Amino acid sequence: MVNMKKPRITEQMSKNDDAVVPKVHDDDISAMDVIGNDNLETIMNPSSKSCWKQINEVVHNEIPLPRGSILTNVAGVDLAPEDAGQVLQFLEFCNAFGQAFDLKKGHAEAAIREMVKGRRGCRTQSSFVIQIHIQLLALIQEDIDERCPTLSPTDGQNSWLLSLGDFVSKYPFMSKDFPPDRFNKGNAIYEELSISGKLKLLNFLCDETLNTMELRDIIDEQILELDESRKEAKAKILAAKEKEKEVKKKKQDEIAKAVLAKNGAPLSISEHEALMSQIKEETSQAHAEMEEAKAMVSKESQRSDAVRSVPLLLDIKGRAFWRLKSYNNSKYILLQGMGDWDSDSPSEKWFTFDEAQIPEVERYISVTRQAMSIKYV
Repeated sequence: MVNMKKPRITEQMSKNDDAVVPKVHDDDISAMDVIGNDNLETIMNPSSKSCWKQINEVVHNEIPLPRGSILTNVAGVDLAPEDAGQVLQFLEFCNAFGQAFDLKKGHAEAAIREMVKGRRGCRTQSSFVIQIHIQLLALIQEDIDERCPTLSPTDGQNSWLLSLGDFVSKYPFMSKDFPPDRFNKGNAIYEELSISGKLKLLNFLCDETLNTMELRDIIDEQILELDESRKEAKAKILAAKEKEKEVKKKKQDEIAKAVLAKNGAPLSISEHEALMSQIKEETSQAHAEMEEAKAMVSKESQRSDAVRSVPLLLDIKGRAFWRLKSYNNSKYILLQGMGDWDSDSPSEKWFTFDEAQIPEVERYISVTRQAMSIKYV
């Protein structure tokens, strides 16, 4: 899901939704504070394609990102930097759709540990990696109505590896890296694949399961549930706003009535304080209901796993910023660097920031998003 070079998951999982944006506090610096009117005047013709890029370069220069650390550990497993993205992609998929192929809790992480560290004498039947492949292949075969025998984790006629090889051979972009005859040589040949190669095969299967009715139904169902929840939350906000207006109007009426009752004479200090105390209590209650309704909408904006795929920000430097459930339960922001967009083969690296750096990263994201939304006439 998180790999920009694999658009299928992104296309399937990001429909009908927007990314959750970090909150911008009232005292935070704004995009216009950073850009400034002088910079706006000196920037090239706003109608040109390069205008947005120039403005974001100003933001980038004024609010530099803190230096992150290269991500080399996911789910407690040490990884080569080039493998981190593929591991995140697989874990995010399992968080969203593991129920569709009966994936047990912790098995996805166990499969990654097995890939990196090996089975260490465990029997083939106990391999988490092989079992997940079998579960994914069974889901795909069931969807295309292929009446296949139960796949075996061992070598033989019904071997999972033969089934995988047959499926991969239908896709030239995969069979180029994984020749069909490789899969005829048994599990020992699979074990000789690099970690990157094993992850590529696994994520390929994950991508293909997104075409199945089973997963499409899950995605569509969660989108409907999310839409209904948001409608309900927004209705509560409108009701809370209306109540707050009514309380404010009541406040004005109460004061007017009190003054009229005294034939226009001003209220005494004690009368004024008693009236304001009563009104303040009612106003506070109405405001609390408003905040509660807003919090509900904010909570609903935390999309279900099956429809989440949009980064917090994609900036002009080719960097995507993410909060992923598979990495410390979305506690930290991750940066996905794709290198130069003009490069034929951009190199992907992932970075993480420590807790003290998060506010700076959130400020960069917030201001950049504001700059991207500026309208020009």
